Amino acid sequence: MPQYDQMARSVGKHSRSFLRNSRPIAREVFERLKRWMLQLNRRLETVLQRRVPRSQQQLLQVIIQVIAVIALLLLLPYSLYGLLGVVMVLWVQASRDLKREERSDRRLLRRAETDDVDY
Repeated sequence: MPQYDQMARSVGKHSRSFLRNSRPIAREVFERLKRWMLQLNRRLETVLQRRVPRSQQQLLQVIIQVIAVIALLLLLPYSLYGLLGVVMVLWVQASRDLKREERSDRRLLRRAETDDVDY
């Protein structure tokens, strides 16, 4: 996953391009993970049915599910980096809009003072 590590590092520098590209990549990652999990599940079911006594099959299935959840949690930081990128872009846009509004308010006040017109 070096591609995703590189993306996670580039959030600060290229947050807008990261936001444009994050959704398809996240979708692709989870689709691959889902396919991998289904393949793993099928293989494990066949192995369990052949080699493991019925009394231990359920325990092994629970252990495998726990491992799958841990694998999903390992992908969580990548989605958090994406969320951080979204928050960063929204924060910057909001601060720019606020500054723009303050400047226009100051201009209106200056015009009102110089023109002696009530706004």
